[in-house]
Amino acid sequence: MSLVLFFMSHRLVRDIIYGIVLLLLLLINWVFPHVSAALAVAEPSTYKEASGILEWQNAMSEELAALDRTGTWEIVPLPSHAVPITCKWVFKIKTKSDGSLEV
Repeated sequence: MSLVLFFMSHRLVRDIIYGIVLLLLLLINWVFPHVSAALAVAEPSTYKEASGILEWQNAMSEELAALDRTGTWEIVPLPSHAVPITCKWVFKIKTKSDGSLEV
């Protein structure tokens, strides 16, 4: 009998804790909606991953267009003795100082 009460009380405590956590998450979402918006968007870790997501495709296109507009580089033939400089895309969600998303 006491074993049954232990399992019932254990489930009750677990359900109460889950309920409290859910209420806290809802409260945080209500008070800080920009935080949940930032968490909803995942930051890809590779170019391959980002290239499959429309928003990141658009961000990459905008970045390349800005670099082209400012004349950051020009394409030239690679001399046979030279080694090309490589680069790496870094995907980060820009946020303002208050935590809201920068548009």
